[in-house]
Amino acid sequence: MRGLVLAEDEVHIWHARLAEFTPELAGFRTLLSRDELERAARFHLERDRTEYCLSRGALRLMLQSYGVGPAPEVRFSYSAQGKPELAAVHDSDWLRFNLAHSHGMTVLAFAHSRQVGIDVECLREMRDADDLVTRYFSAEEQVEYQAVPPAARRRAFLNGWTRKEAFIKATGEGLNRPLDSFAVTLTPGEPARLLRIGLDPAAASGWVIADVTLDPSYVVALAVEGTGLRLCNRVVPPAGLPFDM
Repeated sequence: MRGLVLAEDEVHIWHARLAEFTPELAGFRTLLSRDELERAARFHLERDRTEYCLSRGALRLMLQSYGVGPAPEVRFSYSAQGKPELAAVHDSDWLRFNLAHSHGMTVLAFAHSRQVGIDVECLREMRDADDLVTRYFSAEEQVEYQAVPPAARRRAFLNGWTRKEAFIKATGEGLNRPLDSFAVTLTPGEPARLLRIGLDPAAASGWVIADVTLDPSYVVALAVEGTGLRLCNRVVPPAGLPFDM
């Protein structure tokens, strides 16, 4: 997987089932920096520690494949809200990326000179979905959610949640931007769109919000700055096949 080329109008989206990487956990841990290992240790559950290490290791191996440098030597800097970027030492500030993981699935997105964010959630029972919509969704999103048949509301909620998370991850603002300060579509089966940012619908035209098709047990959303982009969805092979550990 060395020598990956990312064109300026492309967004590469990679996903992997972390169970396929678990046998290589010890090797993945050797790729991580001290601060990453310390962060992993702060997770209470072993499952969460493992997923974090595998996801970060996969990110480092992918960055190696894009030519940043050997995976263990990749250095990150972080925004005020914790969004990772490549450190200036790499002279690769054109390569933007984001990652997420949930319940055994990791997703990674790479873009050329444009902000990008990605989020994944397992499609599971959400007993507090109605309350979360009331607390965090915008007025028009709440109206759209209530118009969805009850049997489809779990998917509608996760559509909205992942699209909103992907957007605030792309901007780097995190929860400093209130989730009700912008609006996305969420009805299952209808196109994903960013409707407005703040009170300005025109500002939304500079962004793409897209669903990413994976296993039907997961909901994945991508947010990327720009228009006219080619979204390339790819699978990370099991550990040890293309990677030099």
